[in-house]
Amino acid sequence: MHPDARVVRYDDTSTASLTFAELADQAARLAGALHGLGVRRDDLVATLCWKHPCSVATSRCRL
Repeated sequence: MHPDARVVRYDDTSTASLTFAELADQAARLAGALHGLGVRRDDLVATLCWKHPCSVATSRCRL
């Protein structure tokens, strides 16, 4: 993936976008926060952020 390429989400009322580099940063920060809460590799984490940009970062998060 190219760090400057954009991830774009559209819905009926709005558009949101960020670069793959920004997405990687969000995913890394989320992984760090989850690790700080005691979540470890192979633990299951449920999310509830449908149709929201956070769902993309959450799906890319790796511990």
